[in-house]
Amino acid sequence: MGKKHLTIRMIAGVFYICGLLFAAYIGILMLKGNFMFNMSGLIICALGVCIPIAIATFLLILTMNEIDKRIRIMNVYVLIIFVFYIMLLMNILFRNGYRQYGAVNTISMTEYFK
Repeated sequence: MGKKHLTIRMIAGVFYICGLLFAAYIGILMLKGNFMFNMSGLIICALGVCIPIAIATFLLILTMNEIDKRIRIMNVYVLIIFVFYIMLLMNILFRNGYRQYGAVNTISMTEYFK
């Protein structure tokens, strides 16, 4: 492996670390529950995680010759993005209050039949 491949892999590592640290920071904020994201904030957070990891994956794949290793790297990338997507989805559905609870009418059966 030449210096060029080593440099590209080091840059990819920095992008991976930045993306994963940002994802961990966002995850901690979501789990604490004291910080609420609006919809545009969630989109910016998703882009802040997905773009550095995508760049790192692309750079890492450029340095590999074997197809099997490229496929494994892409599978790891898809898994990381999927886990972050599920985390954002859970935040939107259950934590942020975007759901409308007014559509569910909670009255007793006696009041309903009156």
